[in-house]
Amino acid sequence: MQDSINNYRFFISMQRAGSSMLNTILSEYFSSVDLQYGNPEDAAFVSEIGPSSAPGLYLKMLSEGLKLFIGFRGLPDYAKQELCFSDTKVVFLIRHPLDILVSRYYQFYKVSDGGHTNPGNQDFHQEMINIGEKAHFVEKEQIFLEDSVNVLSQYIEINDLLSYEGASCQVYNYESFLFNKPHLFSCMMNHMGLPVNSNEVIRSCKCSDKYIKPGSNLTGQHVRHMYPGDYLNHMDQDLINQLSDQFREIVRPLGYLL
Repeated sequence: MQDSINNYRFFISMQRAGSSMLNTILSEYFSSVDLQYGNPEDAAFVSEIGPSSAPGLYLKMLSEGLKLFIGFRGLPDYAKQELCFSDTKVVFLIRHPLDILVSRYYQFYKVSDGGHTNPGNQDFHQEMINIGEKAHFVEKEQIFLEDSVNVLSQYIEINDLLSYEGASCQVYNYESFLFNKPHLFSCMMNHMGLPVNSNEVIRSCKCSDKYIKPGSNLTGQHVRHMYPGDYLNHMDQDLINQLSDQFREIVRPLGYLL
């Protein structure tokens, strides 16, 4: 990689739901739109889901001369350095923190009670097993609150990245993007300085409609009213209030008020 390259473009999706949807759209879009880059390393795409989980996207990106950067719950340290360059373009796709918390809460209680731990994802599988074992000795709510601090730390990282003077960053909410994909995806492309083909945008976005469950509230209501909306049945109001009080200051800079 040449040290002089400073016009990287990063798509950073926080949490797997947004990553899966964005990966699908990007894969479809860049398989049909011709990108004119003089150097194959002039663009980089960051997603929480790696090549092993999305081999089709990985290969298509390489075939288009794009480099795929992989990061889990944030940007890897080696890629953060590129955000200092003035020509770097960054798009964040983030979820409402309460959606993340209720999803995590459901997963935590499911595994601590001996439920399925998703053995297909070895890292997550082992993480949940460790939490489940700890739950036998400590109050579940205490473990969940400790775990939530780690989960929400990604919002602190985003806020820090947004404060960089070099990169030009835009933040999109997963909840809004889910119900207004063509328009917001076009906005992302414009911000990145990438070509916008309206017909291909619509086609590519429709390929990701599988992430909208039938019967969803299409008025733009928070995703927690569908998936993981059912998870709220596992949380009482006192716990929701406790989470809100504890993490409000973390997420407020990003426009979220719990």
